[in-house]
Amino acid sequence: MNLLTPYQSKALNYKKHISLTANAGSGKTFVLSKRYLEIAVNENLPLRNIAAITFTDKAAGELYQKIAKEIEARIKDAKEKSSIEQLELIRRQLVSANISTIHSFCIDILREHPVEAGIDANFTPIDEIFADEMIELSVEEVIKSSLENSTDENKLKYLIRFFSSKFILSRELTLSIKHRRNLLSLAKHIYSKSTDEIANHFYETFFSITENVLKESVPLLLETALKINSVVLNGSPKNPTAIEIKHILMKIENEKNVQKLLVLLGNLREKILIKSGTVAIKGYLNRDDSNTLRQECSFVEDYLGKLRYFEIPDNHSEIEIELAKFGRLFIHFFNRTLELYSEKKKEAGYLDYEDILLFTQNILQNEDVRKSLSEKFKYIMIDEYQDTNELQYNIFLPILDNLRKGNLFVVGDEKQSIYMFRDAELEIFNKTKNEITVSAGRESLLSLPDSFRMAPNVCLFINALFNNLFHNPNPLYNEVEHSDVVCARDDNERGNVELLLAESTDDEDEEIAEANLLTERILRLKNQDSPEVKINWGDIAILCRKRKSFIELEKSFIRKKIPYAIIGGKGFYQRQSIYDIYNYFSFLLDQNDDTALVGILRSPLFSVSDSEIFEISLNQEANFWSKLKSYSFSNPTMLNIVEYLEENISLVSKVEISFLLRKIISETGYLSLLNNKVNSVQEQANVTKLINLTINFFAEGFRTLYDYLNFLREAIGEVEDESQAVISDELNSVKIMTIHQAKGLEFPVVILYRCGESSRKQGVKTKSILVNKEFGLLTKVPLDENYFGEYHPAPIVRLNDYIADRKNIAEIKRLFYVGITRAKNQVFISASLNSALSVKEDSFIGLLQQGLNIDFNSQLFTLRSKLKLLAKKDDKYIGDEKDLEIEVPIIKIIHPLAVPKTGAEQLPKIESFMAEHIDDKPIGEIISATKLSVYNQCPLKYRLIYELGFSNLIIENRKWLNSQKIVNKSKQFDFNTKEEELLASSNGEETSRTEVKFAQVKGTLIHKLLSEEAAETELSVKVDTYLKNMIDKEEWLSNQFADLKQDIINNLSIYFKSDNYNRLKEFAVYKNEFEIYHQHDDYYLYGIIDKLIISKDKIVIVDYKTDLITLDEVQERASQYFTQLKFYSYIAGKLFKAITDFELRIVFLKHPNEVITLNIGLKELVKIEHEIEMMVKKVREQTPEKNLDHCNNCVFLIKNNCIVV
Repeated sequence: MNLLTPYQSKALNYKKHISLTANAGSGKTFVLSKRYLEIAVNENLPLRNIAAITFTDKAAGELYQKIAKEIEARIKDAKEKSSIEQLELIRRQLVSANISTIHSFCIDILREHPVEAGIDANFTPIDEIFADEMIELSVEEVIKSSLENSTDENKLKYLIRFFSSKFILSRELTLSIKHRRNLLSLAKHIYSKSTDEIANHFYETFFSITENVLKESVPLLLETALKINSVVLNGSPKNPTAIEIKHILMKIENEKNVQKLLVLLGNLREKILIKSGTVAIKGYLNRDDSNTLRQECSFVEDYLGKLRYFEIPDNHSEIEIELAKFGRLFIHFFNRTLELYSEKKKEAGYLDYEDILLFTQNILQNEDVRKSLSEKFKYIMIDEYQDTNELQYNIFLPILDNLRKGNLFVVGDEKQSIYMFRDAELEIFNKTKNEITVSAGRESLLSLPDSFRMAPNVCLFINALFNNLFHNPNPLYNEVEHSDVVCARDDNERGNVELLLAESTDDEDEEIAEANLLTERILRLKNQDSPEVKINWGDIAILCRKRKSFIELEKSFIRKKIPYAIIGGKGFYQRQSIYDIYNYFSFLLDQNDDTALVGILRSPLFSVSDSEIFEISLNQEANFWSKLKSYSFSNPTMLNIVEYLEENISLVSKVEISFLLRKIISETGYLSLLNNKVNSVQEQANVTKLINLTINFFAEGFRTLYDYLNFLREAIGEVEDESQAVISDELNSVKIMTIHQAKGLEFPVVILYRCGESSRKQGVKTKSILVNKEFGLLTKVPLDENYFGEYHPAPIVRLNDYIADRKNIAEIKRLFYVGITRAKNQVFISASLNSALSVKEDSFIGLLQQGLNIDFNSQLFTLRSKLKLLAKKDDKYIGDEKDLEIEVPIIKIIHPLAVPKTGAEQLPKIESFMAEHIDDKPIGEIISATKLSVYNQCPLKYRLIYELGFSNLIIENRKWLNSQKIVNKSKQFDFNTKEEELLASSNGEETSRTEVKFAQVKGTLIHKLLSEEAAETELSVKVDTYLKNMIDKEEWLSNQFADLKQDIINNLSIYFKSDNYNRLKEFAVYKNEFEIYHQHDDYYLYGIIDKLIISKDKIVIVDYKTDLITLDEVQERASQYFTQLKFYSYIAGKLFKAITDFELRIVFLKHPNEVITLNIGLKELVKIEHEIEMMVKKVREQTPEKNLDHCNNCVFLIKNNCIVV
């Protein structure tokens, strides 16, 4: 799709602000990349002046790749030397371009302006898990100190009684800190007032909003009710109910007072509806007329039924006073908690995700900062703008001086806004459109209606359905306007839409029936439908609203042997494989844990039958472990199991838990057994994820097996939303995911599953808080301190529930739209027949009925309409329009298909994985420079470190060597600890656990200070500050601390005075701590370059080393490091394709004036590529031969002998 459509061409006009609404599959990323490059080329601007903001890191990566490919294509087509040079310059700049998420963008701003932001210049962003721990700790401390403080004690006890427990109060305080942006505004603008003023605010706001709601909706109610009432009066002119209703309707039409209008609407409800909430038939509307006016009756029933949201109780003032009192007290403890949490972060130099945005918003109130950023960012482009919010709006608009400077380009689709639960505010898109209209005119509001994704019949179905569902939108409820999809597909695929409505029987419930019907339809789709069009398992995506919907479908797929993968499925810690590992380690920790032992015996780890377990239990011993050992004397198989368990019990205190976990999985053949499952790839990926989590868990300081089991126990019991391991999209298996996860993706076949599911009502719950940034803190409150009685909602709370309900329905419609528009060729909508006939407005099947008025008892329904088309002719696009008709079958029963067991169409069997190792040949594996450098030193050393986890053994050995005073520090190599944390035990000059840590700290800190380019005058203060953040407080006063600090300062001071340092300072264009990667074959090459210098004709790669070696050893040691630098040069060569000359420079900080360089040209790069491929191949083949030449420099050499005989 290189030819631009007329609409896409308009979007490339970067001379004015533009808001672009892009239909699904319209090529918006293509337009973004084109526009980005147009600006860079035509305006000859440095890329640092352009910012492209995306919603996710993945989207940023895709945009980056598209721009890079576009640059390559233009270089290839360019004829003039000047154009080629300009494009090559852009390509080099692309490495550091501002193409990122909003958080990354803001981090860069805060790094530039830390003083104005009032934060540590070297702040560390922390993830959500770490932030949650700090918040929970702060909440705990505030509650504890408040109970000991006479001033706050009674206030806190009020809140504890209000929520009925300290636990719920803690939960609500924690949530309020995590999502504090709106509370900060409420605390300032509402809760700084008196209780009476706040209560009055609730009441006045209720009437103000209610007036707008009624003004919009009452005219249609009057029109509809009058139509019904007129039918009654025409048939029975003297009908007393109809006459009375006529008078009420006349009063409603003329009433302007909101309170009186609500009373009249209540009167109408009492007269026209019966207790069940339906229009009265007896004595009013006869049954025949009721059937004729079914649509009108439904509207009146729904409208008057929702009047409950607008009821004003007689004691509303009392409720509002209590709500205001509660809010003031809660804000008090919110402020205290936030203050403590902020102090904790400031001490450690931390910022959480919310801080990053809030601090950026705040510093943009500084005129100097605003001016600086306005001069820097001439062009800002924002993708997925429908998912933005007010906070982000308050960052981007000030940078452009509220559109008076620079250029803003926002692109999105209101119809695809589905992230309200993540604080996305659709109204911000509309607000920005209005701003752009005022600044640049309505001609700046553009659209991309053409879809290159959906086949014509799918487009027709979408237009027919959503033209009705999105009709007459009200922005108050985030309702959106429909825009027809124009079909721009250029193939012969017509597309297909089907409904699957499962009929349940006495033997199966609805969910099982639907799963079985869908399974049979997939089998027919794969094996019988359209023989000329082959459908692969990987072409099919099953989308649903909730993850819990997967369970029955998984069972059905397993029975029918359909390969599947749950993409991003939650419940990672609840998978059986995690339980198995938890049980195994529980037993290793406590051999009296009979439950854990029986669990692992029955699991795939040992696969002992229940009958044999029963037989073992008959032995007369104290616990099951003793019974098993006794039983094993006469059973060789059990004896083998006992020996494995005893060996692992003995290893618990001797080796790393991650190593023991790998050993257990390997020796039991656990992965091979998982491979027999239909979803084997997912299960194996989950085990690999657990291994990585285990490694990371023990990397966080000195943790024990007891800590690890506590972590797993809590995660299994409480953490239900942890996603399962990510697996490759390229696997030939049916993809199962939520619609949210499918956003931005497309599939040949899309099945919307469990479409009869309705959503939970969005509203205020008792003993929980909902934050509305306009209304305030909303909850139900007790009256007269009756905490065990009913909790009452204020009118403002019920109004919020009404608006939330309407917004939720609007978002469900958009979610339905997103789900269907993921399909390229075929759409299947699946539900149970009962759910289809019950018609719930918040279910997909209910929306389908609402939009197309389908008789679900029929066999099919037909849609006829005109469809706009876009076709390519003679290198230009031409619009067309055709009359199309589509028949949509309604399938309720499919007889099981006899799938052939042989031949080309048999169900695929996934090949077995080797059981000897955790990973045989992992796709997407990351190979670092450090890994290959270690392998180049000695393949056996590589295996000991990376595959067998011998780091603990080496630490214990060094302890002993230290005690014997025979440690040889010159054997320590300084590899990049950021690249490989597993090498931590072989870096630096460690000889004990404390020294291990100090050595790692030294290397890390020296590299950090060099990357920051710290001045020599700052060294003492900076080293002291950083060290205190990196090591335990009790070690601050030790001699080792003082020696370490001085050693670091001395190392750097000597280097700063060297000729080598001064030569490197002369280069103007460079990057410190430069992360670099390249996909090579089915793995990624990755490294972190200490300093990358770009000059006109070559690239200089600088690597700092802190090795404790003599001057005579410099050349020999450098030769062992050049493998690492050659690796860097190869990746850099792939990234900077215009440069073919590289200088590799190693700087030993102990001998900084020694110039050790190696020059690499194009010929050498080809050779390096071959060497890398051979080393990776050998690593994967796992051939751990010894390199005897390296032995004298190896940490595994003990008393002149390798530890491996």
